[in-house]
Amino acid sequence: MNTSAASPESVDPESHAEAQITLGMLNAVEENSVLTQRSLARELGIALGLANAYLKRCVTKGYIKVTHVPAKRYAYYLTPKGFAEKSRLTARYLAISSVWRAASAMLSSPNARRAAGHRSRCAALASSPRLPCCARRAMK
Repeated sequence: MNTSAASPESVDPESHAEAQITLGMLNAVEENSVLTQRSLARELGIALGLANAYLKRCVTKGYIKVTHVPAKRYAYYLTPKGFAEKSRLTARYLAISSVWRAASAMLSSPNARRAAGHRSRCAALASSPRLPCCARRAMK
């Protein structure tokens, strides 16, 4: 399995969409273990059948464990392998994210950061809710 982050130019849009759905599913299961496939599909903005297929794929790959609970319901839990995959997908997303690239470019050159006007852009970017909190802390 290739764990290196893909360059933005080499990202296949179809595999990027699959990674986004899988990451969203892993995040949703981590936040709420007793969710329905219908609520999961609604949260991810995908069809119920597609949510079922991705959930089965995650179970088959060992990312999610399914436990039967009363009243014809299931509980879903992230496995250690699921946490690792979630971390890998998050890192991949950050590597291809335009916001992350802009922040990295600003931070990579101390002279560029000190140049006129860059401080205000860096401060505006640091307060952006789309930027992960670890990146906001690094920019301060």
